[in-house]
Amino acid sequence: MLSPNTENPNSDASNDNTLILTNFRIACLTIITAGNYIFYWLYLTWKQMDSETDNRHYPVWHALSLLVPIYGLFRMYDHLKTIKTLATKKEIETDFSPTLPLLLIFLYLILGFTASKAAGDLSLIILIISLALVTTAILLTQPTLNAYWQKTKGPDVQSALFDRIELGFIVLIYPILWLNLAILGHLQIMLQ
Repeated sequence: MLSPNTENPNSDASNDNTLILTNFRIACLTIITAGNYIFYWLYLTWKQMDSETDNRHYPVWHALSLLVPIYGLFRMYDHLKTIKTLATKKEIETDFSPTLPLLLIFLYLILGFTASKAAGDLSLIILIISLALVTTAILLTQPTLNAYWQKTKGPDVQSALFDRIELGFIVLIYPILWLNLAILGHLQIMLQ
């Protein structure tokens, strides 16, 4: 295991200014993980914001709360509202409102449940729509948080590279998710 140092871009000691998440990174990881990147994005952004607010955050639990019906939406709203509040405190001009991303996440969750009940091409269409919804929700939110980091951290703020956790997530989850989808599609064809 690597000890924290300034040479390792993924070490705790050197990532204080690697806070910017690019649209490309978000879109790629959300699509590659079939929408499950939302959980890691919630974890990462809660963790980043922990030192910026007076409240104590539990990034893992906050991210996993999205799996809890109804409560997860309240926790998501709190997350989005915290981003808006941070931006407002720093007088960042933004049109960001937590309402639209929350609605998109709600629809994403509903469609995810619906896709599991749908058959054939319909489930694929629902999956594509749900991926578009969750990706759009994150992409509507992240620019406000990026603007906050640029304003508070100044010119030293950098784009965060894909870190070990994300790469591990991709390597482990990606094949499992897409293999699962392929098997389900094959079973649906066999049952027809």
